[in-house]
Amino acid sequence: MLFLSILIALAQVFFVDQYQSLSQGLFCFRNVVWLLFSGVVTFLTSKAFVWFALAPTWGPLLLSVFQVFVLALMLLGNRWEQEADTLRLNRDLDTFKTKGGV
Repeated sequence: MLFLSILIALAQVFFVDQYQSLSQGLFCFRNVVWLLFSGVVTFLTSKAFVWFALAPTWGPLLLSVFQVFVLALMLLGNRWEQEADTLRLNRDLDTFKTKGGV
């Protein structure tokens, strides 16, 4: 499971651009590829190593779906943080302008 986490993290570095403006859309092509890659790799790994012996079909499927959902929420959280940061910077810029640059 540790190696799977490392693989997904490396894929995130490769696919998801940290400087990307998420205002263009949360589900741009590269983000969707990363989400699908993470889900498929998780499903295949859990099937290959029999992580869910009592539920061999539903266990890996539910894990993959839940993981993709949580990763999508993480992208949404990044978008909200970018928007909050933009508002904070604009407010500080307006304050700087009204004080005359001092």
